[in-house]
Amino acid sequence: MATSMPLHVQDIHDGAAASLAASKQAAANGEVHTAQRPFTARIPTNIGPRSRTGHPMANFKPSRGQALQVFQHLDKDKNGKVTLAELEEAGLSLGFSLEQTHRLFKRMDKGNKGYLKAADWGDQEFVKVLEFFSLMYMQKYMGLPTQASTPEQVGKYFASQELRQIKTVPAAISMARTNAVMRAINAANYNDFILDCFKFVDTEQRGSLGVEGLRDGFAALGVQLTDEVAKQIMGRYGTDANGYLNYQECVPRLFGKSSAF
Repeated sequence: MATSMPLHVQDIHDGAAASLAASKQAAANGEVHTAQRPFTARIPTNIGPRSRTGHPMANFKPSRGQALQVFQHLDKDKNGKVTLAELEEAGLSLGFSLEQTHRLFKRMDKGNKGYLKAADWGDQEFVKVLEFFSLMYMQKYMGLPTQASTPEQVGKYFASQELRQIKTVPAAISMARTNAVMRAINAANYNDFILDCFKFVDTEQRGSLGVEGLRDGFAALGVQLTDEVAKQIMGRYGTDANGYLNYQECVPRLFGKSSAF
């Protein structure tokens, strides 16, 4: 009887090599992938120092908020679920084999529900695979530069993202609320959607987030905050002794009661 082999990043890397090569060739030709749907990329605090290759994207890792955005993109009918067919379509387009995509889906769908929820997608057991899949997806469909992109292309991309940053607290809250109403399965319960985004980012499940976590939670809601706005929210709505904001308590205060919509 055949046994299920462990799923590792290297296991899916080879299958995606052709797609990555195509992306590199496109970048070399000066082509830029454009997003099929709106996407908010955090300004590159997660790029880190240059690696030995010297390329600014060499150490880039998708944040939790970005990984959740990928899930939301995969969920084409916006019902909070990603089906095998939806994952298949994305996986094959990225160069993963059908077997690899099925294996990934089966392992993530631990309850054999026949679909993936955001909690399945964000399971810490699959963090490395999720980072790799999200990176490939962002590069192909969300306009994220690759290591084949020139430094000028990288700089231009993140400069354009910086222009999209929201510079006032009221505007950030209003945009996040609007996006949550549009994306929530039940618009009347948009606060639940917002809480789920913050919970996804909160990998330690402590019920609170620091400044970077708050920014990433807003990014998952499609809103790019400046550092100053994030700090203003933290200061306005109170933090604990460690400088963390209790999002369980502050979401109703930030966004109002769901019944208001």
